[in-house]
Amino acid sequence: AQLPAQDKVQGVVVHRVWTSRFGRAGLTGRVVDYITFYFSAAWMLWRRADQHTTVVIKTDPPLLAVVAAPVAWLRGARWVNWLQDLFPEVAEALNVGLAKGAPGRLLRRLRNASLRSADTNVVLGELMQERLLANGEVLIHPFIVGELACGNLKNRAEIISLLRLLPQTALVRHDEILQFIELNRLMGRGLGY
Repeated sequence: AQLPAQDKVQGVVVHRVWTSRFGRAGLTGRVVDYITFYFSAAWMLWRRADQHTTVVIKTDPPLLAVVAAPVAWLRGARWVNWLQDLFPEVAEALNVGLAKGAPGRLLRRLRNASLRSADTNVVLGELMQERLLANGEVLIHPFIVGELACGNLKNRAEIISLLRLLPQTALVRHDEILQFIELNRLMGRGLGY
């Protein structure tokens, strides 16, 4: 079906990007389709995203966050990874050669970096959450626990105790943060501290 490049669906503006249409008959055509989609999506994101944007990055096509997250970061946008599957693990389980050995380890590292840098990661269920926890890919910043503790939570004691069980991110010193802001010219980009 031919869909318009821009649409409005239930009040949400949808921007569709161009991609080649070789289809799913062969691996080469699929790879070309993915690559053209990645470039088109990255370009659209570069043109549209700013510090007032929250980008929701899904996991289809695989590893979209590896391309989209750096663009969102450069544009000052927030992003959420919405994980519907775990790639490259799924491809590895299906015996896809690219997901095995050194290429698979590289893809996993890139995916994990996109997970660690996201504002939020949403998973479909407990099994996926357990898999990410087992791999050490779910971390919590102690300030987040403190921020949540200041709120009105149902089951407060249980939630806070569960959050405290998660592995915590490393804290950096105040002077390191100020140096990072200066080196990366983050002033005036809508970030808070």
